Amino acid sequence: MLSKAGTGRAQSLDVMEADKNNSVLREGFLVKRGHIVPNWKARWFVLKPDKLLYYKYEGGRRDSCQRGKIPLKDCVLTCPFSGI
Repeated sequence: MLSKAGTGRAQSLDVMEADKNNSVLREGFLVKRGHIVPNWKARWFVLKPDKLLYYKYEGGRRDSCQRGKIPLKDCVLTCPFSGI
């Protein structure tokens, strides 16, 4: 995301923006329903500011190959509990 033109300040802002988009907000197990075979599968999910990624997890290790991505742009967060 670095631009060749511009000041050092603009470049550092681009780097900060890239870091913000790549930062991990939360990660852990969730269960999702299969797309082709409608059974439930445990997957390792990684929440980033603009997307939710998920990976296969077998043998105590996360698969390095990303299995899916859910874009979160223009999504609205709602919480049914008033205490949170």
